[in-house]
Amino acid sequence: VLPPAKGKPVEMVSFVAIVSDVYHARPSVAAQDIVGWAFNAGFARLRGANRAVWRETWRGRVKIDGSDDGIALDQATLDAAVFYLRSSAHPMSSQGIGIAGLSATEYGNGMMWDTMYYMLQPLSVLDKDSAAAVATVQKRFLPAARDWAALLGHRGARFPAAVEGRDGFSDATTYEVLDTGSTFGDGCIPIAVWQVATVLDNQVFYREVAFPVLRETAIFILARGSWVRRNGMKTFAILDYSTDQGGILGGQTIDNPLAVSTLFMQV
Repeated sequence: VLPPAKGKPVEMVSFVAIVSDVYHARPSVAAQDIVGWAFNAGFARLRGANRAVWRETWRGRVKIDGSDDGIALDQATLDAAVFYLRSSAHPMSSQGIGIAGLSATEYGNGMMWDTMYYMLQPLSVLDKDSAAAVATVQKRFLPAARDWAALLGHRGARFPAAVEGRDGFSDATTYEVLDTGSTFGDGCIPIAVWQVATVLDNQVFYREVAFPVLRETAIFILARGSWVRRNGMKTFAILDYSTDQGGILGGQTIDNPLAVSTLFMQV
């Protein structure tokens, strides 16, 4: 390395690779191989390929029309949302959204139920392959979801509100209250997977990913709820695990329509 010349700028190029043992039995070796490939390809080639992908992405940019003073800010916010969504999802990912990809430290850097619910539908339109990869992870998480349901004394599968991306088990250490008390994940996760399935319209994905997730979740919902009459209307009441150690909630929370929607889609 030549010593820098006084008063002249110096450009340094660094190649970094991080590999999880989810992908490779010897992640350090795999990371070294990737860095070697990047070095041989060269920074200019890598940057050019990256720019080409983003140019293609922005061809489908959603534009907000209007004369309101806040339109520019809204457009910038939407563009940022698309940028972070596309940056955090990848068609080859087997862990869904990567650690801290679309979350923050207060969520333990894990994947939240609302992250899955709100981002999978637009992602399926922007990037079908990445959406399919993220949704398929939920199928891989089914064993952990079944264990969580069994721990609560029920059949089927219950997806925790916050999960650890390696194996799908509850990330309760950081988000303990929501994970044990909320039932949002029961309906949000399968609905998000179903949204991807409807966009993909792929029979293999329906059969091997969407249906197993919907089926197992529907079994759990049926096992922990019942149809009751409330205010003269028939509603599906869901057993909650936090309020008074087993209060019955239904009709007044997000859980009711999400649960019914999940059951409907499963049928």
